[in-house]
Amino acid sequence: MVGVSFITEVVSIDNRTNPCLNLNVLKNLKICSQNTNSLNFSTLNNIRQNEDVCRTKVNSLIKSGADLVFLQDIRVGTELNNGGNLKTFMNLFRCSKRTNYKSVVNSTSTNSRGVAILISDDIEYSIFRIYRSTCNNILILDLAINNFRLSICSIYGPLQAGNNSFFPDIKEKLIAIGNKSFICMGDLNCVPTRLAKPSDIPFGECLDSINLAHYPNTIHGRELAGW
Repeated sequence: MVGVSFITEVVSIDNRTNPCLNLNVLKNLKICSQNTNSLNFSTLNNIRQNEDVCRTKVNSLIKSGADLVFLQDIRVGTELNNGGNLKTFMNLFRCSKRTNYKSVVNSTSTNSRGVAILISDDIEYSIFRIYRSTCNNILILDLAINNFRLSICSIYGPLQAGNNSFFPDIKEKLIAIGNKSFICMGDLNCVPTRLAKPSDIPFGECLDSINLAHYPNTIHGRELAGW
């Protein structure tokens, strides 16, 4: 099984001088995370408004009024792919009545996966580096919000069979980036096992950790709970 690899994009250079150390500058930050289960681009501008699933989903996210929006399973693809919707995606969030969003996307397929982070123009921020996993399941931004340096991460958890080291690889990357503070949100495919009775679990014990939804993913669960 292959671990997670990343492609790094340097947006701007920062020497980390005079950073803000007051976590309270993030106190009023509004955050939203959503698995979109595809954005249904094929329905966009459908003549029957109630069947324009794409715009319905987009409007719902915009109405949240969140400063940061973490998205999973967007299936955007790129303009290089047949039917790629990257420009369409960015334009849908670029200008609205509530706020304008900058979109950062990690998606190469219109059939599955893909994650994104939207950042509202209403907050003060600077992006220094962007880390995109080649599996399209992880997007990490090294940035400053109100001059407070942190990493933010949108995650779409895979089946353990696809990558046993998924969460340890994310943790290792966050440590390597070097920011002491981070926000990780997404569809981790996790449920607390305390909600389940031991008899409901095939291997007969209720793990005191977080289990991924598919029972074979217990290694992932133990790793994530260890954070």
